[in-house]
Amino acid sequence: MTRIDEYPILALGATLTALGLATARPEDILVLESSGCPAPEFAGAFYVGEGAVAAGTPQGIALENELKERDILADGHYHIPALIPVLYQHIKNAGLRFLFWTDTLSIKAGGGADSGYEVDFFNASGHQRIKVHKILDTTSAGAAGTVSRRWTEKRLWAMLHGCAGADAPASATAAGIDWKPGRFSNESYFGLRLDADTNWPDARQLLLDAWRKRPAALKGTRIAAMATEFHYSYPREFVPVAADWIHRPSSSYADPLAAFDGGITLAAEEWA
Repeated sequence: MTRIDEYPILALGATLTALGLATARPEDILVLESSGCPAPEFAGAFYVGEGAVAAGTPQGIALENELKERDILADGHYHIPALIPVLYQHIKNAGLRFLFWTDTLSIKAGGGADSGYEVDFFNASGHQRIKVHKILDTTSAGAAGTVSRRWTEKRLWAMLHGCAGADAPASATAAGIDWKPGRFSNESYFGLRLDADTNWPDARQLLLDAWRKRPAALKGTRIAAMATEFHYSYPREFVPVAADWIHRPSSSYADPLAAFDGGITLAAEEWA
């Protein structure tokens, strides 16, 4: 009989919450991510947060200091795409078990009161099956078919290049769009709230249409890149999916460091 690898906890999504959890419990956690990007809810979505929050855990403080030393974070503002290589390096140096470009195919109860779950997934190494005792779903969408839609807002963001006017925040709000400054004077982020059922092609077109009608304070900017993920705002709460399986979206945190610290804290709680 083929031996099935077993893990105490499976984290779905290579989010900052999952990274914090794995950093605190490296021997216990396996993380599965369908994309090739760590922190897709922030770096992939071009979401810089609602104002930088100082880290509160030793691991979070170390990450915060590194981001500042690398000039990725200053004065509460992020150059958010640059998070990605830093997090890759963190995963490698800490020996964390992350599998990218991995699709979760099915999650089934293993049978018996304390038998956990059997999880099937597929990646470049082929089809694999593992056994896990607990599952933390940190993704915004939730595992297919298991989580009802609870998010409160859906947005698409783009990174802008060029200097925005001093009244950019007020004029953007008046125009019904979102605007946030980045780390550098010629970097900012332009976002649009979307209806719940807006698909990806339509969302991109709506964002381009809104940018073409942008207020005068943003006329000196141009779109440098568009996010590869939607950003979803969630209430910060645990939602049980099944026994020992919860949904806690990392995007419920208002800042990347807060999400990372949230995973560190979660590792010490009773659930984990």
